[in-house]
Amino acid sequence: MTTDYGEGVVRRFWEEIFGQGDIKAIDEIFAADYKLHDLVYRERHSIKGLKRIVRETNYAVPGIRFIVDDQRLTWDDRVFTRFRVRVPAPQDDQQATLPGDGWKYSGMSISRVVEGKIEESWLVWEALRAAVELGPVFGPGDWRWPPWR
Repeated sequence: MTTDYGEGVVRRFWEEIFGQGDIKAIDEIFAADYKLHDLVYRERHSIKGLKRIVRETNYAVPGIRFIVDDQRLTWDDRVFTRFRVRVPAPQDDQQATLPGDGWKYSGMSISRVVEGKIEESWLVWEALRAAVELGPVFGPGDWRWPPWR
């Protein structure tokens, strides 16, 4: 597999699909029996769950951005990705105490890519820190982070 074939598919997921909420593109780059292993919350999601995660994250946190910092394709078609998540301050919340221009988190994923489709991913990122910092700002009452929980 070429680097662009494996790394490009995973980069497209983080930056275009997750970062911009393009649900329709999920079917183009993910296998029908896709599995996402969330190592922080010890959950496993199907492609249906992934679509819900992308939709709810982009709805709950408008302007969220995912930046791929580094990627490596291994000999067995696994793509290791180091990424950052940037969460802007809510436009309507004048009382939020912000660290600079919003919040920044980092994470890593391993994705198994076969014939140009992502078949399985393992994800770990600073979700617990995000829950503590973003919960009071973005959500009164029953709001939770991540939004799909």
